[in-house]
Amino acid sequence: YDAIAERHEPGRTVVVGSTLAVGARIAHEKLGVPMATLHLQPAVLRSVYDTPVLPGPPVHRLPRPVKRIAMRLAEHAADRMAAPAINHLRHDVGLPPIRRVFRSWWESPRLVLGLFPAWFAPPQPDWPRAARLAGFPLFDTHEQAELGDDLQRFLAAGPPPIVLTPGSANRHAADFFAAGCRAAERLNLRALLLTRFPEQLPSPLPPGSFHAAYAPLSRILSRCAALLHHGGIGTLSQGFAADIPQLIMPMAHDQFDNAARAERLGVARWLPRRRF
Repeated sequence: YDAIAERHEPGRTVVVGSTLAVGARIAHEKLGVPMATLHLQPAVLRSVYDTPVLPGPPVHRLPRPVKRIAMRLAEHAADRMAAPAINHLRHDVGLPPIRRVFRSWWESPRLVLGLFPAWFAPPQPDWPRAARLAGFPLFDTHEQAELGDDLQRFLAAGPPPIVLTPGSANRHAADFFAAGCRAAERLNLRALLLTRFPEQLPSPLPPGSFHAAYAPLSRILSRCAALLHHGGIGTLSQGFAADIPQLIMPMAHDQFDNAARAERLGVARWLPRRRF
């Protein structure tokens, strides 16, 4: 909030806030600065119609009246955790306290942008009225990143490999890589393993495998056979753009909903971690 207040120029400033940018939402209310709430994935848009698939109990399978009750209970629990800190900040800037943070307040009333297309998550009757969809951004720093010579040679040296990437921050993916490498060997496929943490890779690497700390997916996936990953929205969208099949092992957050939507579209399958 303080950073926005310092830089706000009436008529010249617009704020774009991520899903939980509470300070930006308060600045919108207090300063009148126009704000857009930006959601990277549809899982954060609650709906009793096309209900997101989330970790835990399968709420998305319940009858619609029961889903309404479950969502209100979840909102109430979240409000009890978040409202005191939010209202403390509101008090500091001279705003009255609020209730029902996650039902009607947390998103901008002017514009809610979803960075995904309608064919991936069709708009629902109970989404915010201000919701608009802008499509996948497909950003992966490809303009700045070059493919290393070793990676170029690997891609050119044989048939298209499968790509294994459990997420750029994942440091606990040894089982994921081991299972993926075993599958590649059984299918007589090559494997490209992407991780900044090589200690989780099989040692030595199986024949036909190659490790890179990073590679821009937009530059390599069109030269690959399939994509095995965690279900992050950025990785998923690059797989769509490359038109290759995907196998997803969701672990947390929005990954389950992303995986379910991709499977529904007929371009992916997903497995729980215990079966991967």
